Amino acid sequence: MNKTNYKNIKNSSCINCLPFFKGSIHFAFFCFFVFVNIFPGIFPLSALAEEANLFLQAIQNNLKVIPSKSNDPIKYRLLREYGSMWANQSRNIVLPPQIAFFSEAETIAFHAKLKLEKLAGTNCLLQSSAANALVQAQKVATQKGLKISPRGSDSCIRSYDTTYKLWLSRVEPNLDFYVKGGKLSSKEANLIRQAPIDKQIALILNLEKERKLFFDKYRATSILNSVAAPGSSQHISGLAFDLAEYENPKVRAIMNEFGWFQTVRNDLPHFTYLGNVQEKHLPALGLKKFTSGQFTFWVPNIPE
Repeated sequence: MNKTNYKNIKNSSCINCLPFFKGSIHFAFFCFFVFVNIFPGIFPLSALAEEANLFLQAIQNNLKVIPSKSNDPIKYRLLREYGSMWANQSRNIVLPPQIAFFSEAETIAFHAKLKLEKLAGTNCLLQSSAANALVQAQKVATQKGLKISPRGSDSCIRSYDTTYKLWLSRVEPNLDFYVKGGKLSSKEANLIRQAPIDKQIALILNLEKERKLFFDKYRATSILNSVAAPGSSQHISGLAFDLAEYENPKVRAIMNEFGWFQTVRNDLPHFTYLGNVQEKHLPALGLKKFTSGQFTFWVPNIPE
């Protein structure tokens, strides 16, 4: 131990407060706290912060404004739910410059910047790099007697209006249900309906948090586990694909091999193109593995 560090310990409040804490378990914990702040490299108490920083570093050049839980809790929640997309380090793709678009005009302007390709035999549009990777995955799947195909007509790129309609398909029936059941007043429901979309998102998430009035299809969990908030869906980017054969582990492995990973918890068919990257490298981008049954999701490694 060098003299400087010894002097720091000797003069620390840990030593000065010894008579007060002596014989108490609090003394041990208090001195440990002081010690690890003097020697931060020995005890990595900041490991969680460092892991979160990996994600923030990965996305800092891809997202104009990175929200924090304190300054914008709603956008921070959206980043936590859908943010893996911004960890993509490929130079051949274009990422949305913001967490969410709040109008069709904004979305159209973004789509005008994209180089899109249609998957053969479908109306499915994806950014070129993502489409090429998917085509390569399809070729490998075919060689193995498997199939990779879109789950539906909206499996690839989506407009703002599409995401808004999906959102309303959960909001409207649930507002009616809660008003009819006396858990929400007609005045409250009307205020939600009339609110600008960003305010509406905040109001609904607050109802879920404070009053446990959930807005998913079965009113059992958050609406964000059922549909994305309008303008925040990864599908708007042209880097998301809903896979019909998502239940087949061999198909999922092929998708992973070509940079397609599940990144949205509870959305089993949903895959996101993360670039020319292998699964073993995803933690270095600040993504963490979340396992649910047989499914593995790679989500932002940031605090809830």
